Amino acid sequence: MPSSLRLSELDPVHSISIIPTGMAGGYTMPLPGEDRMYMTKMMMEQEIISLLGGRAAEELVIKDITTGASNDIERATSMARDMVTKYGMSELLGPIQFGGDNDEVFIGRDWGHARNYGEGVAATIDQEVNRIVTDAYREAKRLLQENMEMLHATAKLLVEKEKVTGDEFRSLFDQKVRNEVLGIANEAEQPTETAENREEN
Repeated sequence: MPSSLRLSELDPVHSISIIPTGMAGGYTMPLPGEDRMYMTKMMMEQEIISLLGGRAAEELVIKDITTGASNDIERATSMARDMVTKYGMSELLGPIQFGGDNDEVFIGRDWGHARNYGEGVAATIDQEVNRIVTDAYREAKRLLQENMEMLHATAKLLVEKEKVTGDEFRSLFDQKVRNEVLGIANEAEQPTETAENREEN
């Protein structure tokens, strides 16, 4: 289930598709609510949670993991590293930028990147990136576990239609609509037991 409906800082879902596009097996497209010149720390943390939703769903539903979430994991890790090294969003390391934009790319970005910090700081950066991503993954799993019925309803609708709109997705938070998608009879539609029926039984 796209996590953005439950994450207050993210833009609303515009559409969801399981039709392969390029290297992606599907996508969730947000609808930007307003033009932004910057992102807050909370926005970035919630974006990472959303990016890890697919991997979390694999672990919870199929009890295994696949290569399908590799691009999302790459993007989540890159964003977490930018939070720590470019935007000074690590409380442990403080408002300091580590590294620079002048890349000497002849061996590769990681080896050729000019560093202005030592191995000890590099290890701390890695620890902070790991913490941000791990915490986000834990939160993604928690959100999905709390909304497992919604997850299954979204998956079922996507299998049937391949692409759903944001409005169709949001409608699934209505219990009656969700029951219809999942083939569960709503309480009002279930037959009530009468005295005559009890006597027959």
